[in-house]
Amino acid sequence: MLPADLMRAVVPVFPPSESNVVREGRLRGERNPGELQCAPSEFFMLFDTNGDGLISFAEYIFFVTLLSIPESSFNIAFKMFDLDHNG
Repeated sequence: MLPADLMRAVVPVFPPSESNVVREGRLRGERNPGELQCAPSEFFMLFDTNGDGLISFAEYIFFVTLLSIPESSFNIAFKMFDLDHNG
């Protein structure tokens, strides 16, 4: 999965790459609607754990799992590990 594929997977306004659907308007990084060109960003590289420039299925599942965790769960976990309670 390339950076553009990751964007298509997680941002609902992007049509699938094999789709003939063209939406109206453009987003930053697009030359034409639906034609996303983006270089690997720091965000992308967080999930490309082996550094090969691609997101594998396992890396993608990890990413999607993190997105599905409610913020309140992160707050609880953070408080559990904040032993000196200084935030």
